Amino acid sequence: MIDRNRLRAPSDDGAVLIEPPAPRLFEALANPGSASAFSIRLCDDQTVEHHRSTLRSALGLRSPVIVTGHQAEFFHAGIIAKSIATWELAQRTEGTALFVTVASDTPKSVQLVVPRVDGDAVARTGVAIPGLITSLPVEHLSTQPRRSWVQFFEDVRSVTDDYDATLMPVIENAVLAIGDEISPLDAMVATRRAAEAAIGLTGMRDISVGTLSATPAFIAYFRTIACDALRFATCYNDAQAEYRARNNVRNRQRPVPLLNVIDGRVELPFWLEWPGAARRRLYVSPTGTQLTIFADREELGTVCETAVSNPLPNGWLIRPRALALSSFIRLFLADMFIHGIGGAKYDEMTDAFLERFFGAAPPSLACVTATKRLPLPDNGTTPETLYAARHTARDHYWNPQRRVADVPDDLRDEKARLIKESEALRAQQADSSARRRTFAALRAVTEMMRKATPGYETQLEEQVTQVASQLERDRIARNREYFFGLHSTGALMALRRQIETQLAHQPAEHMP
Repeated sequence: MIDRNRLRAPSDDGAVLIEPPAPRLFEALANPGSASAFSIRLCDDQTVEHHRSTLRSALGLRSPVIVTGHQAEFFHAGIIAKSIATWELAQRTEGTALFVTVASDTPKSVQLVVPRVDGDAVARTGVAIPGLITSLPVEHLSTQPRRSWVQFFEDVRSVTDDYDATLMPVIENAVLAIGDEISPLDAMVATRRAAEAAIGLTGMRDISVGTLSATPAFIAYFRTIACDALRFATCYNDAQAEYRARNNVRNRQRPVPLLNVIDGRVELPFWLEWPGAARRRLYVSPTGTQLTIFADREELGTVCETAVSNPLPNGWLIRPRALALSSFIRLFLADMFIHGIGGAKYDEMTDAFLERFFGAAPPSLACVTATKRLPLPDNGTTPETLYAARHTARDHYWNPQRRVADVPDDLRDEKARLIKESEALRAQQADSSARRRTFAALRAVTEMMRKATPGYETQLEEQVTQVASQLERDRIARNREYFFGLHSTGALMALRRQIETQLAHQPAEHMP
């Protein structure tokens, strides 16, 4: 359904990628999945359709259910584009828009990167986010006193031009309204909700991976995989190898690492979490009707394969890794799952291993992203500008006579003579010693030419340095991944209108 050749972030400011385009998107929504996918029977002897309908009913979701999601972080406007498209599709089909917060991942950074303008230059500065540490999942990070968050917003204000014209005041109010103790997770969820409300995305539902992981549907899904762990790992690893071969990926850890089989323990694509401790990889060892669960090498306990309750000892939590999460959402929750570019690419592997393991493909997915840049000073410098400056400097180094008019005529004549001599020796296939002597003479004459115009060489070197510096400043200014809260409400409304326009081209029969 997805054309991988289109999965590139738009280069133009304000541009949106929706893949597949609207007509095919609505056709896919009208036919969300094959009957074979929903008739898959799980280890509790219930079908995917049974768990799917029960879960959606328990959550109060109206069909069609359009789902997107992201890690709990201060993400860029391209992620907001996914929320906008999810909401717009739900509105146009009278369905439900749902955002899944992946709070089981660890923070990528402990700082909010803010571009700081100094004259016509832009530099990056980092503002520490209260309570973030990279060793723990976001859902287990401690609450921080309100004053820490007040200081955070004051620090962002101090390095942000025209703070009050951005979404930051709205976000600040939403976060500080949480209470006297504010966790990073609550702050990030409140931030996203405030932005959605500011641009009119009313009624957007959300749920955390932690909540999904406690549902009977997820437990049945996990147990079905765990009870046939070795076959699942084989299907998963074969799909990874096929993906790498098909897409010319050399790194053996891409798009995701292989699952290990070590001393009878089979790794599965799930995390084990203990609050306050680092995540650990989940291994199982099926023996007869028993299933032994390991956190890396530590044995946690043995349960009966046919039990329907949570298989973990009290206190331990299970969370899906990337592909396991995507496959669960697509099988048990969504009529359409909207990815960003990275997820849309790796779900090619998800489709493959689900086909191998379950014998059926999950419902459709789509890809939505956008490029929305901040209004920062930009000199218009490009890599081609730098290449041209370097080429000019290099050409002067080897051929000063092309660049400077006042190179002495005798040196010009001598260099022309030596070039002809070198060409003749090459044509005659002369011995290497004669060719080396001519080449050395050419270099000596070229150096005398450069010395005859010393200031010009320095000028070109300085120009290269200046252009390289300008390019770096422009790259900082053009970065599309700054926090969406640094944009104005008007900028995100313009993004919403652009997405509305692209989704307007739907077949008439899919109009509500």
